[in-house]
Amino acid sequence: MRPLFFVGNRRSGTSMFTMVLNEHHNIYMSLEADALWNVFAEGDMSVPPDDYSVHWDGWKTRRILNADSYLRYEQLEGTPREKFFQDILHIKDHGVEGRQDPYPEKKDEDLLWVGEKKPGVSSDPWIRAWMRDHFADAKYIHMVRNPRHCIGSMAKLNWGHGDIEFLTRYWIRLEEQAQDIPALRIRFEDASRDPWDAMRRVCDYLDLNVQAQNYNRDPNGQMITKRGTILDNYTTTSDEWFERVPVTESLK
Repeated sequence: MRPLFFVGNRRSGTSMFTMVLNEHHNIYMSLEADALWNVFAEGDMSVPPDDYSVHWDGWKTRRILNADSYLRYEQLEGTPREKFFQDILHIKDHGVEGRQDPYPEKKDEDLLWVGEKKPGVSSDPWIRAWMRDHFADAKYIHMVRNPRHCIGSMAKLNWGHGDIEFLTRYWIRLEEQAQDIPALRIRFEDASRDPWDAMRRVCDYLDLNVQAQNYNRDPNGQMITKRGTILDNYTTTSDEWFERVPVTESLK
């Protein structure tokens, strides 16, 4: 199996598209795991560089975040790459209570691509060299969403204390970082409108068969995943927040 990661900004539709990816029996992507970060932090808890831009709250505690939900580190063996795969496969079989469902029907021997949905982590320059050393054969998907909706969604959740200027700089910085990473780039709006076409692009990128028979449709032809119909679960940010994000040259 080979590693697969998202890069770019959070609130860009990666949760939606993870559900689409997980309908393919050769792919498993965890949702809100910190397997990659935790394996990295186990070996490198140095102070982040001065230009560190992901702005995790309490970065010193990342190593133990959600540790009880996943395999404890004394149970993980081997290289960082092997530990990462062990943790992700454990999450696949057992899920994380209240956060993501298990996929026990997915057999380890069928999986060709395995990863997690943490675009901010995978884009982080603090760990990029480490990732190149341990995941040199990884592939990346860059989900890009209308920045006014993306930033508005962050503000609605009070990320960065709802500071639009701060969140705009944050969005720009992560998009600039993602542009330096070879990746398949998919617009959130296109993927939500036509997940079938987006999945065909991913399968071409990963050299997989589309296997349309794995996907169910509702009466209107929309894709149904394990968590329900795609467009029923993902709507755009409310106008109230959308209108608070200014249109600038950087966001066009």
